Amino acid sequence: MFIQGATIRKFLLPLLLIIVCLGLVSAAASSTAPKPVADTQAAPAPGVSAEPLAVRFDDGITVSWNVPVVGFTYRLPDGMQSRLYMNADGRSGVIRIVNYEQGQTFNLEITGALGANGRAIRPGTYVQTIVTPLALQVDVTPAPGQNRVQNMSDIIFTFGEEVSNPDVLEKSFSINPPTPGLFTWVTANQAKFTPKVKWAYDTTVRVVLKGGTSGLAGMNGNYINRDLVDEFTTMPQKMIDLNLSDQRLYCYDEGNLVFSCWTASGKSGYSTRTGDFRIYAKDAVVDMTSSPGDAEFYDVKDVPYVNWFSGGQAIHGCYWSSEFGYPRSHGCVNVTVSDAEWIYDWAPVGTPVFSHY
Repeated sequence: MFIQGATIRKFLLPLLLIIVCLGLVSAAASSTAPKPVADTQAAPAPGVSAEPLAVRFDDGITVSWNVPVVGFTYRLPDGMQSRLYMNADGRSGVIRIVNYEQGQTFNLEITGALGANGRAIRPGTYVQTIVTPLALQVDVTPAPGQNRVQNMSDIIFTFGEEVSNPDVLEKSFSINPPTPGLFTWVTANQAKFTPKVKWAYDTTVRVVLKGGTSGLAGMNGNYINRDLVDEFTTMPQKMIDLNLSDQRLYCYDEGNLVFSCWTASGKSGYSTRTGDFRIYAKDAVVDMTSSPGDAEFYDVKDVPYVNWFSGGQAIHGCYWSSEFGYPRSHGCVNVTVSDAEWIYDWAPVGTPVFSHY
């Protein structure tokens, strides 16, 4: 054992001496090698890129310098207002656009600067292209202007991208008439409001989702440009649906089909008008005569159970024909006398009439 330990020490000591010597040489080399030092006497030059710089509303435009500067000047498009905030070390400044708009592309030109070393900006042209993100897009259901909406429907918001501050939804949302309900995020870019009570029949519901920088924001820092306003109308308690393609008339009460019958609507050249109408007047019996100059003269006495819904067009009983199921009238919607009587008794003035193909 003693011989082996001596042998190890015999070879180990020279090896340690070699390692120590190499370390000293390396340290000496490191201490004498020149270190890169920033040229504090250089003329100021801003850091600009050939690539467009994406700038979010809450970021501002950061302009960096190679040496500290006491300030700099710049040019933006006419009408664009801004403020410059210099950092304490003078190595950068932040330009904030006062009248910031989304979806813009414009140029920022650095026109002058004075370094802390007393030198002026290095000669050259310094232009940085700036782009701002597109506004956060949002679609809403029911769609604005939609009518005959179920009296207890979810209001669904679908955003163009993931929302970064979903907790702001409830504070950004308002509804009239005031309606208690539950907010739910279905996905990262879709939310819904579920009402807890039914809206009244034939009621206009107004929903507002607040826009602007204090509202909902996307992951790109973008936001809804302006308030989103959605107005829709709930289904009426009573409604008449005229399907001109099928030549059928349907009566709905509180969303339930309560009556239907065959019709004979306006023929070619005398088409029944399409659109949303309301029964504006009723006559138990009336004489009907063609207009002066009409190519097809008619004069019908004692037309029964007349429900006027669009100018001279009406839903009424037809006793002079038994042919229904295809267009044959001069614009009115003809039904049997018994069907007309049922409709006349059931539908008061103001009942919506939806005429379509």
